[in-house]
Amino acid sequence: MNLADDPWLAASRDGAKPADHSLRDLLVRSHEFTDLLVDFPTQKPAILRQVLLPVVLHALGRPADTDEWATWFERGMFTDDQQATISDYLDQRRHLFGLFDERSPFAQVAGLTALSGETKGAALLVCTAATGNNVPLFSPRSDGDPLPLTPAQAARWLLHAHCWDTAAIKTGAVGDPKAKAGKTTGNPTGPLGQLGVVMPRGRTLFDTLLLNLPGTGALVPSDRPQWDRRAPEGPVEQTRSTALPAWQERTAAGLLELWTWQSRRIRLIPEDTEDGVRVTRVIVAAGDRLATTPDFEPHTAWTLEVPGKKTKTATGSSRPVPPRRPRRHQAGKAVWRGLDALLTLAREERAATGDKAPGYATSLLLDDLAARREDEALPADYPVDVETTGVVYGNQSAIVEDALSDAIPLPLAALREDSAAHAAVLIVVEQAEDLARALNNLSADLRRALGGEPIPWDRSQRPGDVVLHALDDLVRRLLAGLRAAGEDEELVRRGRKAWEQKALRAVWAVADRLFAGMPGAAFLGREEGESTYRIATAEAAFRRRLGRILPLVTVPSEQFMTSLWPQFHPEEESPPGDQSRAGVQPGRIDQGDTTMTERKRPPLPYWARRIGADGRWRRHLGTAPGEDLAAMRSGLGRPAGSVPSLWRFYTRPVDEVRALHGEVSDEQNAEHVALTLYGLHQQGHSDPMHKPGVRLGRALRRLRESGHVGEDALDRRVAAAASATSVESLAYRLRGLFDLLRGQAVPLDYSLLGTDLYEWHSPARRDHVRRRWGAAYFDWGRSGDGRGGQDEPEKKSFTAT
Repeated sequence: MNLADDPWLAASRDGAKPADHSLRDLLVRSHEFTDLLVDFPTQKPAILRQVLLPVVLHALGRPADTDEWATWFERGMFTDDQQATISDYLDQRRHLFGLFDERSPFAQVAGLTALSGETKGAALLVCTAATGNNVPLFSPRSDGDPLPLTPAQAARWLLHAHCWDTAAIKTGAVGDPKAKAGKTTGNPTGPLGQLGVVMPRGRTLFDTLLLNLPGTGALVPSDRPQWDRRAPEGPVEQTRSTALPAWQERTAAGLLELWTWQSRRIRLIPEDTEDGVRVTRVIVAAGDRLATTPDFEPHTAWTLEVPGKKTKTATGSSRPVPPRRPRRHQAGKAVWRGLDALLTLAREERAATGDKAPGYATSLLLDDLAARREDEALPADYPVDVETTGVVYGNQSAIVEDALSDAIPLPLAALREDSAAHAAVLIVVEQAEDLARALNNLSADLRRALGGEPIPWDRSQRPGDVVLHALDDLVRRLLAGLRAAGEDEELVRRGRKAWEQKALRAVWAVADRLFAGMPGAAFLGREEGESTYRIATAEAAFRRRLGRILPLVTVPSEQFMTSLWPQFHPEEESPPGDQSRAGVQPGRIDQGDTTMTERKRPPLPYWARRIGADGRWRRHLGTAPGEDLAAMRSGLGRPAGSVPSLWRFYTRPVDEVRALHGEVSDEQNAEHVALTLYGLHQQGHSDPMHKPGVRLGRALRRLRESGHVGEDALDRRVAAAASATSVESLAYRLRGLFDLLRGQAVPLDYSLLGTDLYEWHSPARRDHVRRRWGAAYFDWGRSGDGRGGQDEPEKKSFTAT
């Protein structure tokens, strides 16, 4: 099999089925393909670096300057001359691309033999297969099961091994002077295993190749790919040969050597089977060791260490830390969460305040993209994606624990540090992290209100992790929108506002689940030293944090549901007739082409019929008659509909289906309880006890601040009411509280009370009502700056209104 001309690389095309292609075919027709298709995500950078990019770079060289690069890119394909040059290059080296060539097999050592004389199964090349100590969880195979690879599969995994192979002990090879006792030790991982790989991807494979060619100008003369360093004899220190078992530790001469680095000495052993030629056995021995990751490595971002920083070695001695080192990706962390590092374009260290504050530098390729965008070699709305890959090793890097792969849209405008898109991206990333912290603090507050401890940061899943997962799709959609917006600052602003609106909904979806798990008994909370943790103050602090984090949207001060009843109707000064039947006014409403005449307004409840928009008694009606109030009080503690004297006061519609079974609707039940409490509350008062806009929690707060009731006793009564699990139980417990409200002439809004009573029928909505009452009763809106949570506890205080 010859890799130059036989199909072994799969690629996707718009409107066509994926198919395998030869190296020659894939390159000269690269403009026809959208992307490479691989067996495993970490294969893609291996194939690009080990074969595709080096062939293009060595055959064509780099563009002389940005203008020439722009000409190549704008054309969108290799010219006929360039295609011919690539083909000639492969023709001249065709004998070096034979996968099983006896004299010079591609990326292998001919006749490589282990000192022990043994070979190993082909699964040794496949990072997802069980072999030796590397056993993936739930693997269907064991080390003893053969894993025959087709030549195409073997070629792809061969390149993968050179880039990502595990570290530690490797088989000692005949001809390797450094092998001892049949093995070599101290082997590092493959060179990509020490990076967090960052690769730009374009609209086509051709675009991707050009986006991954760093810099301009001539190549270093001594820099050659591995297939041009195949000297069959001589010391490797002089020849840098990759065709011999001997190896050395050295730096890379340039991009071509770096990309085709042979970190292992490998031999594929094919055999004829019923299914054709298959690779069933391999030898993998130690290969060249990269002394350090060079500054010209284009496929990684960097961490810039504080000058003079040192680290301890395994023997306890200290050694200087390199001034810059590749940034590796973190498992479980989406790539967009690290955009602050990827968009740090300056090549100097950021302002660092100490050892724990290193600077960042983005990859050379993203630097190049920024420069090309600045020179208008790339349009602002070109659809670039950033693909990231990495491997998490375990047990001294001898096993693969996890493989990481991600891709995000990259707005090219964000590569300019003074652009609106750049600021928007960094703000959004910071907001997402702050929202996660806000939810973790809320969780900590709620757990402390129950007498528990916050979830440790390194154990279990915290609510912040859940919300980051929920925000993931929103951030990616925003990045795609910013990419399409280019440098339009108005579109960027609108995108940010839309993000904040959607982020707020996502955060509340998670927060509501936390609140729903809180029992009513936690209403009063717990005291810890000088701090008091309760549901109301936890929600208060959470809402204030949201307001600070999301400045472009309004975070409501409390959960709100529109009242079931209107507060008043606009009316004439003359008496409107029989108000006991319904506050119906004829009207005319135009809705497009549809005209509705004589439309009925919803009826006013009893407590609102006599109250005007100014909150006072209507002059032509006066105060509520004593006999009406007495009739209402007669319904206290009795089921809705069971007291005939109350029937004339009901306004909520009858649920015909439930009425057939002798039941009343939840709305009717809520109105009945509100009416009976109103009859109790209004008794003996000449001023209205119905005051629009005053919720029950605020009214109880004013009662507490009056100084005429015991605070602790009132707290217990309020907590008992908030803990009720049915409307009947709630009505019974509210009766004593309303006696106290009547005694101090504290009014409240009965339309809002009726709405709360209606919501109390639903366990899901009951929690919202309880939280509204708690927020108002504990008066969090006026008690300081609202610090709270795991790291900033709220101080106990009751501030008079």
